[in-house]
Amino acid sequence: LAGGNAQWLSGALLSPDYADSAWRHEHGALLDIGPHVIDLMDAALGPIAEVVGATRGSHDLWHLLLAHETGPTSTITISLKLPMRPTVVEFSVYGDHGYRSLPGRDTPADQCYTALLDDFVAMVQSGTTSHPVDAQRGLHLQRVIDAVLKKL
Repeated sequence: LAGGNAQWLSGALLSPDYADSAWRHEHGALLDIGPHVIDLMDAALGPIAEVVGATRGSHDLWHLLLAHETGPTSTITISLKLPMRPTVVEFSVYGDHGYRSLPGRDTPADQCYTALLDDFVAMVQSGTTSHPVDAQRGLHLQRVIDAVLKKL
């Protein structure tokens, strides 16, 4: 793969549902949806080795340029303060074998949570003590987010 692109543009923080969420308003999209978007780009294109550039503009609009260990680059554009209806969620990768996209987020959150719990129960029942999405994965993503903040 040569590269990838992700967009998650929403007006979620404009609604009264999040009016009292101080951390969401302070750190916005980067700390709310950013870890999920960064995680998907990292999984699709290989570990992120460097945050090449990052900006945060009005409307909590973040633009990230990332370099991956295996050579590809990716861009991420996220905001939770744009009056978008419906929310725009798009992921794509491209390279020698063409272009592939993952548009939207069709699975309801409760089904995602149920699948997560099912996986956890299966791990406990089988005695499995490791998983690719573990604390080390979380630490890697946090380091990427820290590198984004240092680019501002």
